[in-house]
Amino acid sequence: MKSDGAKPAADHPEYTLGAREAERLREAERAFLDRPQLSIRARIASGFLLCFLLVALTAAGSLGLLYGVRAEVRFLSASESLSGHLHVARAHFRDFFREGRGLPEARKEAEDALDHYREHTVALLAVAGPEDLSRLSRHLVRFSEALAEASSVER
Repeated sequence: MKSDGAKPAADHPEYTLGAREAERLREAERAFLDRPQLSIRARIASGFLLCFLLVALTAAGSLGLLYGVRAEVRFLSASESLSGHLHVARAHFRDFFREGRGLPEARKEAEDALDHYREHTVALLAVAGPEDLSRLSRHLVRFSEALAEASSVER
């Protein structure tokens, strides 16, 4: 207000604050200026969002890990079965050389091994890779050819 001695307008009476009201006003201004940059609501919402993101990332990582393990389990199952067929075929083949019997069983097991290989190529390829898979294929074909050759010699 001007201090030239003029009276204030009638619709705006002049108010003065007492010491107590002035102190309360200063405290209110200090509280307003010292308030946190983010409100409590925003902090709670960001905390929930952070928790949600952590849970989502953990779930995605777990799913990725499970899919990888599932592929490896399929590979192990297919390779174990293939190994079993080949082991039995080799045992019969060995019996053929020792005792002169077991060649038809060896050929049947070798054919089963080849069928199993063809059936589970995708599961084997997912873990073993194309080079190892082609090497396995060559060995299986050579083994079947050796059994066919032994069969023709037997006759």
